Amino acid sequence: MLEALGRLRYEPLAVVDRSDDGRPRVVLGFFGRGISKTAYWLTCPDLSAEVAGLESKRAIARYEAELAADPSLWAAFLRSQELYRRMLYTLFRRELPEVDPTPYLRQVRGVAGVGDARFLKCLHAHVAFTLATGRGPAGAMALSELGYARGGDGRWRKKLAEEGR
Repeated sequence: MLEALGRLRYEPLAVVDRSDDGRPRVVLGFFGRGISKTAYWLTCPDLSAEVAGLESKRAIARYEAELAADPSLWAAFLRSQELYRRMLYTLFRRELPEVDPTPYLRQVRGVAGVGDARFLKCLHAHVAFTLATGRGPAGAMALSELGYARGGDGRWRKKLAEEGR
């Protein structure tokens, strides 16, 4: 598992999503120094590279525009940002009971520690959040664009037709 984690510093709290071959795709944990504003980390090198490709093609700006243009999608996005914020707070309280995260998390408004819930920050974190929780329209938009579909079991998988199978 540590091989898939690459640059992350500490053992994860949990593997929350795996690829079909069993490798960790998303882990839950706090990595780096101090308290992290990111809880879900994308660990699959292939998917991470695909998401980086989307970011380099200005997908974040495109997704922000798409979200803002659709009131129901926008509402779902804001709900997912708030859900992330509450989950992060709960995780801090459970894993670091000696630390009061309230002052630190006051500035966190959503996925990847974004300071304003109306904006996307780090598409990798949005994809990881969607894979881990099944929530998050921004991550779902990215996964769909990359050729992933949500199966009947709720898991995201590459569409087989695109793989030539």
